[in-house]
Amino acid sequence: MWQFLSDKNLTSIDTVLVPYMASAHNDLALELGLRLVANVPTCHLEILQLAINDYSDYALSTEFSRVIAQMNEVMGDRIETLVKSTREPIAAIVEASRNADLTIAGASREWGVERQTLGRYADALSNHCHSSLLITRKYRQVASPHLASVLSASANAAS
Repeated sequence: MWQFLSDKNLTSIDTVLVPYMASAHNDLALELGLRLVANVPTCHLEILQLAINDYSDYALSTEFSRVIAQMNEVMGDRIETLVKSTREPIAAIVEASRNADLTIAGASREWGVERQTLGRYADALSNHCHSSLLITRKYRQVASPHLASVLSASANAAS
């Protein structure tokens, strides 16, 4: 796993944007966003699900759907899912980043990334993203064993 941070004077993390299409890289980005919501009581998470070129398979992975469904009411109120159909995913992400303090994006081919450490996607986002940007890449397709800790953090926050 690697991460790249483009810091644009990040002073607080009140709103986190995670653009999402099911992939290991985007799952890692979503996991980090959920962890922030679980550990920062003022943090809100916006999950931007993009249907690219009217392709409608933008649903959360089964594992993340289960985790979000099990989160307590307090934390669940701080998670919003937006679905947008677009032919220009990078432009849609850049526009949505106007309302975020931090955007966490998986380095995914769905967004147009090449098989490089940083490709066209990362360059475009780091140059045009309005918020600070964290790009993640996960090298294993295995589900994270740590998602249960997100749920336990959620339960602890409620008590």
